Amino acid sequence: MYQFSRAIYRELAPHVMAPPHGASAHGNHAAVLHACEEVITRMATDRHYFARPARTLFCDIRNYFPMSMQQQVHQVVCRYVGYAATDNVGVKLTRVFLDGRLSQDFEVACDYTRRAPCANLPSSRYLVDTKAIADGAHQLRLEAVDTAGNVGRLTASFKSDNAAPDAPGPLAVDGGEGWRAVNGFRL
Repeated sequence: MYQFSRAIYRELAPHVMAPPHGASAHGNHAAVLHACEEVITRMATDRHYFARPARTLFCDIRNYFPMSMQQQVHQVVCRYVGYAATDNVGVKLTRVFLDGRLSQDFEVACDYTRRAPCANLPSSRYLVDTKAIADGAHQLRLEAVDTAGNVGRLTASFKSDNAAPDAPGPLAVDGGEGWRAVNGFRL
């Protein structure tokens, strides 16, 4: 569960501001990490009453970043806190398959004494490390399983390209690299 909160923190950590008056930034980093962990924990344990986890997290941590970073912080939070799964009896399990093989899964604690034993997942996210897969076409399938065992599926295809493009060939300036009377040149 904390893999999500730590992933959010790792992406945002380089941009956390130091407190005023030269104090150590350690306290600010700890506060951002703690806020990330609290939101992810609450998403896993209190889904019925946690309608906007991305907004909550952003509001909790935005003061630790400069104004120039606010948009990027919001995008990072929204990117990590992303899919939704709902059912009238709740969702007990979600899983993601990459090229037909189970990649990750997330099971919610259910209380079978309730009318709706499992909570819905108003906002969750799986991360797929594309650096760990081969270049080319891939298929991603997200499944949500309700309390009765019914499965809902969403499938998407994507292409992964981890290889950098070839370096540009040798270039030369027509007429040499010396001084010119006109501001211009051709390659």
